[in-house]
Amino acid sequence: MSRSFCIPEDSVRRSATWERILLFLSVALMESFRITVFICADPRYSDIDGVVVGPGSRAIVANWVRAGNAWSTKVTTSPHVLRGYRDNIGDSIQLSVNAGHDARERLQSLAAYLGLGWHQLGKRCEQLRDSRLSGIYDLRSHLISFAGLDRSLKFVAAAHGHHCNCS
Repeated sequence: MSRSFCIPEDSVRRSATWERILLFLSVALMESFRITVFICADPRYSDIDGVVVGPGSRAIVANWVRAGNAWSTKVTTSPHVLRGYRDNIGDSIQLSVNAGHDARERLQSLAAYLGLGWHQLGKRCEQLRDSRLSGIYDLRSHLISFAGLDRSLKFVAAAHGHHCNCS
């Protein structure tokens, strides 16, 4: 499965470091579930919904962009819509700013694109991977959970230390 979305360079430049780190960890979470993430920087793709094209003839559209304050999800099996999503994913792969043969390489490329140090991120994730985050942080967002955050930290720490099957 793959997930494709657009993050233009000007959006990266305008975002705070904590937002870029959260985005990075969100991508790491998807990659930990073997969902290959492709990120395109071309602003022409900014209005395309985030989508996961699954096996068979279905796509899951999951987005909070342009959905107001609510999370929006839907499943489609329409051949016409699926063809459009597959075309967009194909374009995203060609234009991807986080190219790589495996999750580790894609995460390294993403860290560079987001202006985040891969080694610094990896070391911090290694330090936090065995912590009980629920005792350290107070999450205010309903869009993330400690389980997801823990999984992301462990995945990045393993990828940084080469101790994962990051394909």
